[in-house]
Amino acid sequence: MSMTVKAYLLGKEHMPKEIRRFAVDQDVSTSFEYLNRKVVDVFSTLRNVPYQMFYKDEDGDMIAFSTDDETVTLGPPWTPSTTPNPPRSKGA
Repeated sequence: MSMTVKAYLLGKEHMPKEIRRFAVDQDVSTSFEYLNRKVVDVFSTLRNVPYQMFYKDEDGDMIAFSTDDETVTLGPPWTPSTTPNPPRSKGA
């Protein structure tokens, strides 16, 4: 069985730049690596740039995640968002 994910590519000030839907098999829905590959497949502009993935929790807060352990805690339904991360200077 699969679940549908609604993903947002965020631009400046976290405004949606692009929105996509894609299916994820439930048996791999807690795999960060699988989800990361799927996001890059649907948002090809992320292929060679660093980015951070977030989900919006029940309070409306954007929570970053980057591991399987964190992905397990999302629990369906969840909505991932991605924000390209420009390289930061050492002073930032």
